[in-house]
Amino acid sequence: MGAEVTGEVDPGPRWRHTQRHSAEHLLAQAFRRVNPAFEVASVNMTGPECTIDFLGDPGEADIRAAEALLRETLGRDELTLETPIVPEAELVNYPLRRESKVGGQVRLVMFRGSDGDFFDVSACGGTHVPGAAMCAPVVILRTERVRGGQVRVVFMAGEEASEYLSGVYQSARTLAQEFSAPVDKLPERVAALRADLSAARADADALRARLAAQLVAAASAEGTPPLRLLTLDNAALLAPVLTAVPAGEVLAAVGPGGRCGVASAHPDVKAGDVLRAALAVTGGKGGGKPDLAQGSTADEGGFLEAVRQVL
Repeated sequence: MGAEVTGEVDPGPRWRHTQRHSAEHLLAQAFRRVNPAFEVASVNMTGPECTIDFLGDPGEADIRAAEALLRETLGRDELTLETPIVPEAELVNYPLRRESKVGGQVRLVMFRGSDGDFFDVSACGGTHVPGAAMCAPVVILRTERVRGGQVRVVFMAGEEASEYLSGVYQSARTLAQEFSAPVDKLPERVAALRADLSAARADADALRARLAAQLVAAASAEGTPPLRLLTLDNAALLAPVLTAVPAGEVLAAVGPGGRCGVASAHPDVKAGDVLRAALAVTGGKGGGKPDLAQGSTADEGGFLEAVRQVL
């Protein structure tokens, strides 16, 4: 007690936190102006991505309206900071956004517009920018539902937001160049490529199904119940081959990497039981339903013979 200490403020982190803190006040006020029911439940400003948890269930339209309101306010009005310390009894003279949690002499953080009207007034002891525009831009990145039905708004502000948006644009520009499209047309280009990919996957699935049917037809059935055995050179053919088992027969297949499976269209043979019994011999794991079971085996060469022996 009573010892003197010296310290030095790290201006970089302090300034970034100052921008975050002022942005939190201003964004909370913007939400309140969209709907007074949107009250702040909690905040977090420990990193570049800050959060405000709101009551009142703001929807997507409300969120974008609040963001637009703050953007226009910061760009068109000169909000300046005032930090008077007032007695608790005089708080009723100020339009506080939320009730003060402290008593006695209370420090207020107020952003006042050029017309003399307050934009936001809060009881706060933190650091803030002298002019509200100095925490711009304030950008909402995403939202999510959290405990108690609250809506969490994730935002960035100031220099951190500018750096983030610049990085996102550069990445988008690089991607757009690879797709030979302008940046603003990138969503359309990606949507078109996704449609092409879906069509190509559908074509590939159809081709695999046709090839699987041919492979099954080419494999001779042996024994009773009739059993067809297949060794595949492509693991992607395992599922379509198993679904192509002829009526009244059993089919077993093994592919690269030990992928294996058994399909049964015979009423007295359960595919899952056969697969597990064969894997007990060759090593591996798997399971499934009476008509189809898949797994992996430690002995690709011995799996088909193990199925033959089980049947």
